[in-house]
Amino acid sequence: MKILTFLDITEELLRDYPPELRKEMIDDLYEWFQNELTDGKSEEEATAMLGTPQDTADSLRMMYGDPNTYRAAPPRVEDQMKETWKEFTDFVEGGFREVRRQIMGDTDEPVPEAVFCSEPPQIITVLCYHADLTLQIESGRRLAQAFWCKRTLFGNDSSRMEMKEKNHGVVFRILARDASSPKPASLVLEIPPSVQEIQIENRTGDTVLKNLDCSGILCRVSRGTLQISNTKSDTIAVQASNTEITLNSVTTDTCYVQTTNTPIRAEYCKGALELRTKRGDIETVRHSGLSFLSMSTKGNQVIDTDALNVTCESTSGKITLNKESPAAPVSVRTRSGKILATLPERGWFAHIQTSGKIRNYTRLPVLRQTRKVLELGDDGYQVALMSSSGEIIVHH
Repeated sequence: MKILTFLDITEELLRDYPPELRKEMIDDLYEWFQNELTDGKSEEEATAMLGTPQDTADSLRMMYGDPNTYRAAPPRVEDQMKETWKEFTDFVEGGFREVRRQIMGDTDEPVPEAVFCSEPPQIITVLCYHADLTLQIESGRRLAQAFWCKRTLFGNDSSRMEMKEKNHGVVFRILARDASSPKPASLVLEIPPSVQEIQIENRTGDTVLKNLDCSGILCRVSRGTLQISNTKSDTIAVQASNTEITLNSVTTDTCYVQTTNTPIRAEYCKGALELRTKRGDIETVRHSGLSFLSMSTKGNQVIDTDALNVTCESTSGKITLNKESPAAPVSVRTRSGKILATLPERGWFAHIQTSGKIRNYTRLPVLRQTRKVLELGDDGYQVALMSSSGEIIVHH
Protein backbone atom coordinates (compact mmCIF):
# COMPACT_ATOMS: atom_id res chain seq x y z
CA MET A 1 0.00 0.00 0.00
CA LYS A 2 1.21 3.50 -0.79
CA ILE A 3 2.11 5.74 2.15
CA LEU A 4 -0.38 8.53 1.39
CA THR A 5 -3.22 6.02 1.05
CA PHE A 6 -2.19 4.38 4.33
CA LEU A 7 -2.16 7.76 6.10
CA ASP A 8 -5.52 8.83 4.67
CA ILE A 9 -7.23 5.64 5.85
CA THR A 10 -5.59 5.83 9.28
CA GLU A 11 -6.64 9.46 9.71
CA GLU A 12 -10.21 8.59 8.79
CA LEU A 13 -10.24 5.83 11.43
CA LEU A 14 -9.12 8.43 14.02
CA ARG A 15 -11.70 11.06 13.07
CA ASP A 16 -13.22 11.11 16.60
CA TYR A 17 -10.00 12.69 17.93
CA PRO A 18 -9.58 16.52 17.83
CA PRO A 19 -8.07 17.77 14.52
CA GLU A 20 -4.89 19.11 16.18
CA LEU A 21 -4.17 15.81 17.92
CA ARG A 22 -5.03 13.82 14.80
CA LYS A 23 -2.62 15.96 12.79
CA GLU A 24 0.14 15.26 15.35
CA MET A 25 -0.45 11.51 15.03
CA ILE A 26 -0.34 11.57 11.23
CA ASP A 27 2.77 13.81 11.19
CA ASP A 28 4.60 11.37 13.46
CA LEU A 29 3.61 8.49 11.20
CA TYR A 30 4.73 10.42 8.12
CA GLU A 31 8.13 11.13 9.69
CA TRP A 32 8.53 7.45 10.55
CA PHE A 33 7.76 6.47 6.95
CA GLN A 34 10.33 8.96 5.60
CA ASN A 35 13.00 7.48 7.84
CA GLU A 36 12.22 4.02 6.50
CA LEU A 37 12.38 5.29 2.90
CA THR A 38 15.73 6.90 3.64
CA ASP A 39 16.98 3.53 4.90
CA GLY A 40 16.20 1.99 1.51
CA LYS A 41 12.76 0.47 1.98
CA SER A 42 9.99 0.83 -0.58
CA GLU A 43 6.63 2.39 0.29
CA GLU A 44 4.99 -1.05 0.29
CA GLU A 45 7.64 -2.51 2.59
CA ALA A 46 7.36 0.42 5.02
CA THR A 47 3.57 0.23 5.27
CA ALA A 48 3.66 -3.56 5.65
CA MET A 49 5.82 -3.16 8.76
CA LEU A 50 2.90 -1.45 10.53
CA GLY A 51 0.28 -3.97 9.42
CA THR A 52 -3.04 -2.55 8.29
CA PRO A 53 -4.31 1.01 8.88
CA GLN A 54 -6.77 -0.49 11.38
CA ASP A 55 -3.90 -2.07 13.34
CA THR A 56 -2.09 1.27 13.40
CA ALA A 57 -5.22 3.16 14.48
CA ASP A 58 -5.81 0.65 17.30
CA SER A 59 -2.23 1.10 18.52
CA LEU A 60 -2.60 4.87 18.51
CA ARG A 61 -5.87 4.63 20.46
CA MET A 62 -4.11 2.55 23.11
CA MET A 63 -1.37 5.16 23.28
CA TYR A 64 -3.53 8.30 23.37
CA GLY A 65 -6.56 6.93 25.25
CA ASP A 66 -10.21 7.90 25.07
CA PRO A 67 -10.89 10.68 22.52
CA ASN A 68 -13.51 12.25 24.82
CA THR A 69 -10.81 13.22 27.34
CA TYR A 70 -9.48 15.72 24.79
CA ARG A 71 -12.77 17.51 24.30
CA ALA A 72 -12.55 21.13 25.44
CA ALA A 73 -15.38 23.33 26.59
CA PRO A 74 -17.22 25.01 23.71
CA PRO A 75 -15.93 28.51 22.99
CA ARG A 76 -17.99 31.55 23.77
CA VAL A 77 -19.90 33.27 20.98
CA GLU A 78 -17.82 36.44 21.39
CA ASP A 79 -14.55 34.51 20.95
CA GLN A 80 -15.91 32.76 17.87
CA MET A 81 -16.86 36.11 16.30
CA LYS A 82 -13.42 37.57 17.00
CA GLU A 83 -11.67 34.54 15.49
CA THR A 84 -13.91 34.62 12.42
CA TRP A 85 -13.25 38.34 11.90
CA LYS A 86 -9.47 37.83 12.26
CA GLU A 87 -9.53 35.00 9.69
CA PHE A 88 -11.49 37.21 7.29
CA THR A 89 -9.11 40.20 7.60
CA ASP A 90 -6.04 37.94 7.18
CA PHE A 91 -7.69 36.42 4.11
CA VAL A 92 -8.32 39.83 2.50
CA GLU A 93 -4.87 41.24 3.36
CA GLY A 94 -3.19 38.14 2.00
CA GLY A 95 -5.15 38.48 -1.24
CA PHE A 96 -4.05 42.09 -1.72
CA ARG A 97 -0.41 41.15 -1.03
CA GLU A 98 -0.49 38.32 -3.57
CA VAL A 99 -2.15 40.48 -6.25
CA ARG A 100 0.50 43.16 -5.71
CA ARG A 101 3.25 40.52 -5.88
CA GLN A 102 2.01 39.20 -9.22
CA ILE A 103 1.51 42.68 -10.72
CA MET A 104 4.73 44.27 -9.44
CA GLY A 105 6.89 41.18 -9.88
CA ASP A 106 7.88 40.99 -6.19
CA THR A 107 8.93 37.39 -5.51
CA ASP A 108 9.46 37.81 -1.74
CA GLU A 109 12.39 35.40 -1.94
CA PRO A 110 14.08 35.28 1.47
CA VAL A 111 17.70 36.04 2.23
CA PRO A 112 19.68 32.97 3.42
CA GLU A 113 19.46 32.68 7.18
CA ALA A 114 21.76 30.75 9.50
CA VAL A 115 20.43 27.49 10.91
CA PHE A 116 21.14 26.91 14.60
CA CYS A 117 22.52 23.46 15.43
CA SER A 118 23.56 22.08 18.80
CA GLU A 119 26.69 20.63 17.13
CA PRO A 120 28.40 21.00 13.74
CA PRO A 121 26.34 18.91 11.30
CA GLN A 122 28.00 15.97 9.57
CA ILE A 123 25.03 14.81 7.45
CA ILE A 124 22.60 16.93 5.42
CA THR A 125 19.38 15.26 4.28
CA VAL A 126 16.78 16.86 2.01
CA LEU A 127 13.45 15.08 1.49
CA CYS A 128 10.88 16.39 -0.98
CA TYR A 129 8.12 14.17 -2.36
CA HIS A 130 5.25 16.34 -3.55
CA ALA A 131 6.46 19.91 -4.13
CA ASP A 132 8.04 20.99 -7.42
CA LEU A 133 11.32 21.81 -5.69
CA THR A 134 14.35 23.52 -7.18
CA LEU A 135 17.20 22.56 -4.87
CA GLN A 136 20.67 24.11 -4.80
CA ILE A 137 23.44 23.07 -2.40
CA GLU A 138 26.87 24.70 -2.29
CA SER A 139 29.71 25.05 0.19
CA GLY A 140 29.89 27.89 2.70
CA ARG A 141 31.26 28.80 6.10
CA ARG A 142 28.04 28.12 7.99
CA LEU A 143 24.81 26.17 7.62
CA ALA A 144 22.27 28.55 6.11
CA GLN A 145 19.02 28.13 4.20
CA ALA A 146 16.73 30.21 2.05
CA PHE A 147 13.30 28.73 1.30
CA TRP A 148 10.70 30.16 -1.06
CA CYS A 149 7.44 28.71 -2.33
CA LYS A 150 4.65 29.84 -4.61
CA ARG A 151 1.63 31.32 -2.91
CA THR A 152 -2.01 30.94 -3.70
CA LEU A 153 -4.06 33.88 -4.95
CA PHE A 154 -4.90 34.82 -1.37
CA GLY A 155 -1.41 34.62 0.06
CA ASN A 156 -1.30 31.09 1.46
CA ASP A 157 2.00 29.20 1.10
CA SER A 158 1.70 26.20 -1.22
CA SER A 159 4.46 24.35 0.70
CA ARG A 160 6.25 24.48 4.01
CA MET A 161 9.68 23.38 5.17
CA GLU A 162 10.50 21.56 8.40
CA MET A 163 14.00 21.31 9.91
CA LYS A 164 15.07 18.76 12.49
CA GLU A 165 18.38 17.70 14.00
CA LYS A 166 18.91 13.96 13.73
CA ASN A 167 21.86 11.54 13.87
CA HIS A 168 24.63 14.19 13.88
CA GLY A 169 22.97 16.07 11.04
CA VAL A 170 20.02 18.14 9.90
CA VAL A 171 16.99 16.93 7.96
CA PHE A 172 15.14 19.38 5.71
CA ARG A 173 11.68 18.16 4.73
CA ILE A 174 9.47 20.01 2.27
CA LEU A 175 5.74 19.35 2.53
CA ALA A 176 3.13 20.45 -0.01
CA ARG A 177 -0.37 21.59 0.90
CA ASP A 178 -1.78 19.75 -2.13
CA ALA A 179 0.14 16.57 -2.95
CA SER A 180 -1.90 15.96 -6.10
CA SER A 181 -0.93 19.31 -7.67
CA PRO A 182 2.72 20.23 -6.97
CA LYS A 183 3.56 23.95 -6.90
CA PRO A 184 6.98 25.54 -7.48
CA ALA A 185 9.27 25.95 -4.49
CA SER A 186 13.01 26.51 -4.07
CA LEU A 187 15.54 25.76 -1.36
CA VAL A 188 19.11 27.09 -1.31
CA LEU A 189 21.48 25.54 1.22
CA GLU A 190 24.97 26.67 2.22
CA ILE A 191 26.76 23.87 4.06
CA PRO A 192 29.85 24.19 6.29
CA PRO A 193 33.08 22.12 5.98
CA SER A 194 31.90 19.82 8.79
CA VAL A 195 29.36 18.17 6.46
CA GLN A 196 30.67 14.82 5.19
CA GLU A 197 27.52 13.24 3.70
CA ILE A 198 24.73 14.65 1.58
CA GLN A 199 21.51 12.69 1.03
CA ILE A 200 18.85 13.97 -1.37
CA GLU A 201 15.44 12.67 -2.39
CA ASN A 202 13.70 15.05 -4.78
CA ARG A 203 10.74 13.50 -6.58
CA THR A 204 9.80 16.48 -8.78
CA GLY A 205 12.13 19.33 -9.64
CA ASP A 206 15.69 20.33 -10.46
CA THR A 207 18.74 19.69 -8.27
CA VAL A 208 22.06 21.56 -8.41
CA LEU A 209 25.16 20.62 -6.39
CA LYS A 210 28.27 22.75 -6.82
CA ASN A 211 31.60 23.57 -5.17
CA LEU A 212 31.31 20.73 -2.65
CA ASP A 213 34.00 18.72 -0.85
CA CYS A 214 32.71 15.77 1.15
CA SER A 215 32.93 11.99 1.66
CA GLY A 216 29.67 10.82 0.09
CA ILE A 217 26.75 12.05 -2.02
CA LEU A 218 23.55 10.04 -2.52
CA CYS A 219 20.83 11.37 -4.84
CA ARG A 220 17.43 9.90 -5.65
CA VAL A 221 15.74 12.20 -8.14
CA SER A 222 13.04 12.07 -10.81
CA ARG A 223 11.28 14.25 -13.37
CA GLY A 224 13.76 17.10 -13.51
CA THR A 225 17.46 17.75 -13.99
CA LEU A 226 20.50 16.99 -11.86
CA GLN A 227 23.72 19.00 -12.16
CA ILE A 228 26.87 18.28 -10.15
CA SER A 229 29.82 20.58 -10.82
CA ASN A 230 33.22 21.47 -9.29
CA THR A 231 32.74 18.79 -6.64
CA LYS A 232 35.05 16.37 -4.84
CA SER A 233 33.60 13.33 -3.09
CA ASP A 234 34.91 9.87 -2.24
CA THR A 235 31.70 8.29 -3.56
CA ILE A 236 28.77 9.56 -5.62
CA ALA A 237 25.66 7.44 -6.21
CA VAL A 238 22.74 8.66 -8.33
CA GLN A 239 19.50 6.79 -8.91
CA ALA A 240 17.17 8.68 -11.22
CA SER A 241 14.16 8.28 -13.47
CA ASN A 242 13.34 10.65 -16.30
CA THR A 243 16.08 12.98 -15.09
CA GLU A 244 18.66 14.63 -17.35
CA ILE A 245 22.03 14.33 -15.60
CA THR A 246 25.14 16.49 -16.09
CA LEU A 247 28.49 16.02 -14.32
CA ASN A 248 31.14 18.70 -14.76
CA SER A 249 34.60 18.75 -13.17
CA VAL A 250 33.75 16.02 -10.67
CA THR A 251 36.58 14.19 -8.85
CA THR A 252 35.69 10.97 -7.06
CA ASP A 253 36.99 7.50 -6.23
CA THR A 254 33.74 5.90 -7.42
CA CYS A 255 30.81 7.48 -9.25
CA TYR A 256 27.70 5.45 -10.15
CA VAL A 257 24.88 7.04 -12.18
CA GLN A 258 21.72 5.28 -13.32
CA THR A 259 18.68 6.78 -15.03
CA THR A 260 15.92 5.59 -17.36
CA ASN A 261 14.88 7.54 -20.44
CA THR A 262 17.10 10.61 -20.27
CA PRO A 263 20.68 11.47 -21.29
CA ILE A 264 23.84 11.50 -19.17
CA ARG A 265 26.73 13.88 -19.88
CA ALA A 266 30.05 13.83 -18.00
CA GLU A 267 32.71 16.48 -18.69
CA TYR A 268 36.25 16.62 -17.27
CA CYS A 269 35.54 14.00 -14.60
CA LYS A 270 38.21 12.02 -12.76
CA GLY A 271 37.89 8.63 -11.08
CA ALA A 272 36.08 5.36 -11.68
CA LEU A 273 32.90 6.19 -13.61
CA GLU A 274 29.87 3.97 -14.27
CA LEU A 275 27.00 5.37 -16.37
CA ARG A 276 23.79 3.47 -17.12
CA THR A 277 20.65 4.54 -18.96
CA LYS A 278 17.93 2.65 -20.81
CA ARG A 279 16.92 4.92 -23.68
CA GLY A 280 18.98 8.08 -23.24
CA ASP A 281 22.31 9.03 -24.81
CA ILE A 282 25.64 8.92 -22.96
CA GLU A 283 28.42 11.40 -23.67
CA THR A 284 31.75 11.91 -21.92
CA VAL A 285 34.41 14.54 -22.52
CA ARG A 286 38.01 14.15 -21.30
CA HIS A 287 37.38 11.51 -18.65
CA SER A 288 40.34 9.97 -16.81
CA GLY A 289 40.52 7.32 -14.14
CA LEU A 290 41.10 3.66 -13.39
CA SER A 291 37.93 2.36 -15.02
CA PHE A 292 35.01 3.43 -17.18
CA LEU A 293 31.74 1.61 -17.90
CA SER A 294 28.76 2.78 -19.95
CA MET A 295 25.62 0.79 -20.70
CA SER A 296 22.51 1.77 -22.67
CA THR A 297 19.65 0.06 -24.46
CA LYS A 298 18.70 2.27 -27.39
CA GLY A 299 20.64 5.46 -26.81
CA ASN A 300 23.85 6.42 -28.62
CA GLN A 301 27.20 6.74 -26.85
CA VAL A 302 30.05 9.16 -27.54
CA ILE A 303 32.91 8.22 -25.22
CA ASP A 304 36.14 10.20 -24.76
CA THR A 305 38.13 8.56 -21.98
CA ASP A 306 41.70 7.70 -20.98
CA ALA A 307 40.63 5.14 -18.36
CA LEU A 308 42.78 2.03 -17.98
CA ASN A 309 39.79 -0.33 -18.23
CA VAL A 310 37.00 0.60 -20.63
CA THR A 311 33.67 -1.18 -21.24
CA CYS A 312 30.93 0.20 -23.49
CA GLU A 313 27.76 -1.80 -24.19
CA SER A 314 24.56 -1.03 -26.06
CA THR A 315 21.68 -3.04 -27.47
CA SER A 316 21.02 -1.09 -30.66
CA GLY A 317 22.64 2.30 -30.20
CA LYS A 318 25.68 3.67 -32.01
CA ILE A 319 28.95 3.74 -30.02
CA THR A 320 31.76 6.17 -30.79
CA LEU A 321 34.94 5.59 -28.77
CA ASN A 322 37.88 7.98 -28.71
CA LYS A 323 40.84 6.34 -26.99
CA GLU A 324 44.11 8.19 -27.33
CA SER A 325 46.19 6.38 -24.71
CA PRO A 326 46.77 2.63 -24.29
CA ALA A 327 44.58 0.68 -21.92
CA ALA A 328 43.96 -2.93 -20.95
CA PRO A 329 41.38 -4.08 -21.70
CA VAL A 330 38.83 -2.23 -23.86
CA SER A 331 35.49 -3.87 -24.64
CA VAL A 332 32.86 -2.30 -26.90
CA ARG A 333 29.73 -4.35 -27.65
CA THR A 334 26.46 -3.66 -29.42
CA ARG A 335 23.91 -5.97 -31.04
CA SER A 336 22.86 -4.00 -34.10
CA GLY A 337 24.36 -0.53 -33.71
CA LYS A 338 27.41 0.91 -35.47
CA ILE A 339 30.81 1.16 -33.72
CA LEU A 340 33.39 3.82 -34.53
CA ALA A 341 36.67 3.51 -32.61
CA THR A 342 39.68 5.81 -32.62
CA LEU A 343 42.76 4.01 -31.28
CA PRO A 344 46.45 4.89 -30.91
CA GLU A 345 48.61 3.96 -33.86
CA ARG A 346 50.64 1.43 -31.86
CA GLY A 347 50.31 -0.73 -28.80
CA TRP A 348 47.08 -2.58 -29.61
CA PHE A 349 45.79 -6.05 -30.24
CA ALA A 350 42.30 -5.60 -31.71
CA HIS A 351 39.66 -8.32 -32.02
CA ILE A 352 36.79 -7.11 -34.25
CA GLN A 353 33.72 -9.27 -34.84
CA THR A 354 30.48 -8.50 -36.72
CA SER A 355 28.30 -9.79 -39.53
CA GLY A 356 28.17 -6.26 -40.90
CA LYS A 357 30.95 -4.35 -42.62
CA ILE A 358 34.42 -4.01 -41.06
CA ARG A 359 36.50 -1.02 -42.10
CA ASN A 360 40.07 -0.88 -40.83
CA TYR A 361 41.92 2.43 -41.36
CA THR A 362 44.72 1.75 -38.89
CA ARG A 363 48.35 0.84 -39.60
CA LEU A 364 48.20 -2.15 -37.29
CA PRO A 365 49.22 -5.41 -39.02
CA VAL A 366 46.42 -7.84 -39.85
CA LEU A 367 46.87 -11.13 -37.94
CA ARG A 368 43.70 -12.93 -39.03
CA GLN A 369 40.73 -12.03 -41.20
CA THR A 370 37.52 -13.94 -42.02
CA ARG A 371 34.07 -12.94 -43.21
CA LYS A 372 32.97 -11.88 -39.71
CA VAL A 373 36.21 -11.56 -37.69
CA LEU A 374 39.26 -9.34 -38.02
CA GLU A 375 42.29 -9.55 -35.72
CA LEU A 376 45.05 -7.00 -35.99
CA GLY A 377 47.74 -5.57 -33.74
CA ASP A 378 51.32 -5.63 -32.61
CA ASP A 379 51.07 -7.62 -29.34
CA GLY A 380 50.16 -4.59 -27.28
CA TYR A 381 47.07 -3.82 -25.24
CA GLN A 382 43.78 -5.55 -26.02
CA VAL A 383 40.57 -4.14 -27.46
CA ALA A 384 37.41 -6.05 -28.42
CA LEU A 385 34.87 -4.45 -30.77
CA MET A 386 31.80 -6.66 -31.23
CA SER A 387 28.49 -6.12 -33.02
CA SER A 388 26.00 -8.75 -34.19
CA SER A 389 25.04 -6.98 -37.40
CA GLY A 390 26.22 -3.39 -37.22
CA GLU A 391 29.08 -1.76 -39.07
CA ILE A 392 32.46 -1.35 -37.30
CA ILE A 393 34.93 1.34 -38.30
CA VAL A 394 38.33 1.50 -36.58
CA HIS A 395 41.05 4.06 -37.24
CA HIS A 396 43.96 5.72 -35.48
